[in-house]
Amino acid sequence: QARRLRLHGPHLDGRGFFRRYGADDLSELIESCFDLAFCWKLSPESFLQMPLSELSLYTAQWNRIQEELDGR
Repeated sequence: QARRLRLHGPHLDGRGFFRRYGADDLSELIESCFDLAFCWKLSPESFLQMPLSELSLYTAQWNRIQEELDGR
């Protein structure tokens, strides 16, 4: 069973740039890119080069798909 990715969702605690994308720092954001690459079967490089808005979209869609699969 795939895990839910953290990049999805608002983070309104105001503790920094990466926080709004679900990461505490750059290393967590990079880990999220590798998680997305694994989930979507794409190269990590493709996610590392994406704008953050696109990373959020891919994360949200992955989480949506997982919720639908879990609800079967």
